[in-house]
Amino acid sequence: MFTKILFWLFFVTPTLAFAAAHGDASFKAKAVLGSVSINGDGGKVVGDLKRSGGMIGGGRFSVKLSDLKTGIDLRDEHMLKALGADKFPSAHFTLFEQPANSGPCLGELTLNGVTKRVEGWVMDLSEDSAVIKGKVKLSDFKIEAPTYKGAGVAEEVEIVVKMKL
Repeated sequence: MFTKILFWLFFVTPTLAFAAAHGDASFKAKAVLGSVSINGDGGKVVGDLKRSGGMIGGGRFSVKLSDLKTGIDLRDEHMLKALGADKFPSAHFTLFEQPANSGPCLGELTLNGVTKRVEGWVMDLSEDSAVIKGKVKLSDFKIEAPTYKGAGVAEEVEIVVKMKL
């Protein structure tokens, strides 16, 4: 009996998968001129997050880009065009396996058909939620910052993904 218990503990450790039932994605960008912020929200997160023992990872999340709204329809149209949403309608984030604690996290972001490893991102993890945030350079994803009548968006954009587990 003792052998069966040891086998169960070491080889049949259950993996818990938490669906991101109430997930949202948003972004914050600075205008090229002045200190105006351009915020977008409303992106619905679809995906899962896997925990096994003291590790978390293997989760892949997607956000339909057309769900993101800035509050101005014309700006939304320019944003979607710049993001290549006609060819690549969703952004994807893959969280690599790592210790299940809050702090730096590793993963890959796919945007505009380009996949890049992200660095400097942070995960805040609790029993019932996870927040993953970080900054990206638009040019790393072959995205030309949108401009309209001389106004534009800075090269660096902050992305925030919040999930209820």
